[in-house]
Amino acid sequence: MITFQQCQTEILRRNPNSYYETDYIHQEPLYTPDVMFSISKIRRHFNKALDIGPGWGTLMLWLVEIADNVSVLDVVAPGVWISHELLQEKNITFYNESIFDTSVPGPFDLITMTQVIPHLKYNPITAIHNISKIMNDDGIFITSILDRKYYNYSSIPSKFGKYWKALPKYGEIDEPVADLVTAMYDRYSLFELLSAGFDTVEISRCKSQVELLGVCSHPRRDII
Repeated sequence: MITFQQCQTEILRRNPNSYYETDYIHQEPLYTPDVMFSISKIRRHFNKALDIGPGWGTLMLWLVEIADNVSVLDVVAPGVWISHELLQEKNITFYNESIFDTSVPGPFDLITMTQVIPHLKYNPITAIHNISKIMNDDGIFITSILDRKYYNYSSIPSKFGKYWKALPKYGEIDEPVADLVTAMYDRYSLFELLSAGFDTVEISRCKSQVELLGVCSHPRRDII
């Protein structure tokens, strides 16, 4: 089984990037090993896995080891962060689209989405509903975010304030949102959001203490 550190080394070798090498590579240890460990505790092997917002593909590379079929979904086109060669070699399907308006064919029995929710420019409840709809009944969804209680968001401008319900619904605005962080979360607001799509939600803290981990199961089937 490939390790987290080996994944990072391979990603850097495949697609050298100064930001990844000097900054991002030091952020990933705050949450990615916890995501991997949580998945391993639940199940050792999966049929279909989807990684939403994969960044440079560190977690994606690990998912190839535990799933028969791996897909990724991102609004950033392949080749910008994830190399075309890596996708082709690992037989990974890339969907260049948004989780707010996706045609990704499910169902999946594992979906991951790390460090994405705080950056969504629309109300994330639509994204959570869409994720729930493309999951198997016994599927697992795992996400991670910075906890606003342990991270200083005060220096980061946020157009919509601290609460995710203040974000506009999907399609209500057309102009791009320049803010890096559009909403902020603690364990209670994250639980509230994830419960909109799943009947079972467990929130825990990563070993780094600054990250929250959400593990969800039993996707709700009463969502229209």
